[in-house]
Amino acid sequence: MLTYMKTGFLLGLSMLLLPAAHGQRVESFLGTYKGQNATGYLQPFADALPAMLQSGYSQDARVDSSFHLYIGLVVFAALPTDAQRQFTATTEGAFTPVQPATVPTIFGDTRSVIVNGDNGTSYVFSGGLNTRYLPLAAPQLTLGSLYGTELNLRYFASDFGKNFGKVSLIGGGIRHSLSQYFHPRNLDLTLAYAEQQFKIGTVLNVRSRQLMLEAGQHWKGIAYYGFAGYLMSKTDIHYAYSAEASSQVNLSLKNKNALIAGAGFSVKVWKIKLNANARYAGSIVATGGLGLDF
Repeated sequence: MLTYMKTGFLLGLSMLLLPAAHGQRVESFLGTYKGQNATGYLQPFADALPAMLQSGYSQDARVDSSFHLYIGLVVFAALPTDAQRQFTATTEGAFTPVQPATVPTIFGDTRSVIVNGDNGTSYVFSGGLNTRYLPLAAPQLTLGSLYGTELNLRYFASDFGKNFGKVSLIGGGIRHSLSQYFHPRNLDLTLAYAEQQFKIGTVLNVRSRQLMLEAGQHWKGIAYYGFAGYLMSKTDIHYAYSAEASSQVNLSLKNKNALIAGAGFSVKVWKIKLNANARYAGSIVATGGLGLDF
């Protein structure tokens, strides 16, 4: 499974940071902008990545009252919306006159946008990666239940070499059954909380917390559920601005879309459990999981 995990992480990072796959370091690509333009360029990334990495902790809305153990692989993909593919940037430096322009974000079109200024000058806004989806994967361990509470754990760490550096994911959460207190007829109701940290070397550090309410039903190995919640995240990004190597850019971006809503289902045959769900939190996130449920 570790081999599959490393391949999944590398695939996702390569698709997001395509220039790094051609020999550039992550910092070289991120260093496209500085100042307010850097925030606009990278904010969709700071919205999509935490929402994606926090998905998939639950396979259904039930917390089994008996002992259970789940070992599986979670695969997720963020699908940026059209609104996350462009932003309004402003010319900087000595260029005149100061002009706004609609330009690509990190997820947007690869083509640069050029505006004309005084005395025949031009200002070039860099293009994005034309990223339609961002896939990643993570292992998950679920252990329960004690007084209707189960524990979820995720961990991955590996060194992908000079282009990506050390990549790590560590996360955990708890889910507590609310149904056990009032026994609603054929209704599973659960409160869930999770925290997570994702890092790429010294360039990227994503920390997030999530609180969710889950409700659903189950019947003979089949379950369907819906959920709503609140996501809080902080994405720290550090790089040297490409045009001024000595100029260090330090961004700390909070997610703009805190509310989460989604639905999913799971199917269990013998000890094998397959689940899938979709959520919306500024971007659309699709999640699938496959594991052994004892």
